This record gives sequence, structure tokens and C-alpha cells, in this order.
Amino acid sequence: MDLFLVNWAKKGLSVPYWEELSPNKKFKIILYSVAEYTVFAKLYDNESGVFIAESPIIDAPEATGIHWEPNGYIVRYGMTMMFDIGEYDTKYSSFTELRTYK
Repeated sequence: MDLFLVNWAKKGLSVPYWEELSPNKKFKIILYSVAEYTVFAKLYDNESGVFIAESPIIDAPEATGIHWEPNGYIVRYGMTMMFDIGEYDTKYSSFTELRTYK
């Protein structure tokens, strides 16, 4: 079976099980369980609700949760990178430099 169809089916049958806001409350991640220790996530602008990106399916048995790197754009699940926010067209430059943004 085509790998695209397999991943599409896995994502389509997955269920959301965790939601987390960035430290400045500008971004929201919804984590979906595909199988034990296997997840993917969707990234949203928390203020407008606009969908930004979807991560690939990640196998992360060592994961202890979502980590927002304090001085950058990177969002990790355990040690595995899920999103580099700097790659996306958002009105924010990162999730750490937004204290003065209005």
C-alpha cells in the first residue's frame, strides 16, 4: 500500500489527546495519538484559531511531553523536533519574543 495512504489513514483514525499553549499563549498545539508512543500534532495560531502546520508522525518512546525551546522557534516532543515556527508564515517572529507584541 502507498506510504502516503497509510500515513493519511493513521492520521485520519487518530484521536486528539493533549492540547498545550506556547509560553506566551500565541500558539496552540493539539497532539494526536496514532498508537502507543506514536503521535503527530497540529499547530494553530491560538488568537485566531488559524491552522498553521501539521507535523509528521513521530515515534517517540522517550517523550515526556511538549517542550518549547526558550530562545528559539523549535517545538519538540521529547527529543524529536515537531515544528520550527520560523519556517511558517505567521505574524509572530517566535514564541519567545512576543511580550511587547500587541
